[in-house]
Amino acid sequence: MARVRALRDALLERPWHVLTASLVVGLAAGPRAPVVMVIAALIVSALTAPPGWTLAALALLFGGAVLADSRLAALDRPPPAAALGHAVASTATLLETPREEAHGGLRA
Repeated sequence: MARVRALRDALLERPWHVLTASLVVGLAAGPRAPVVMVIAALIVSALTAPPGWTLAALALLFGGAVLADSRLAALDRPPPAAALGHAVASTATLLETPREEAHGGLRA
């Protein structure tokens, strides 16, 4: 029990470390390990004393999980299909002078 009190006292001296750790755990474990999220929420609520810091740490924990989930969903989505065979109107910077081809076109 003395170790838990010493840990809690150390965490109370460094609330920004608790907030940062909550965000990191939320980002790392959120969408893929909901059991870890529940355990982390219980640990955060047990080890942080002021209610404001506890709520902020829990908000960062679950906010990190939501952010990680949306990031993974965006990575899982296929990229938009390229419009192959369609004309593209754009400007380009050529690094060499265009040369004429045998059929009259230009190539850089």
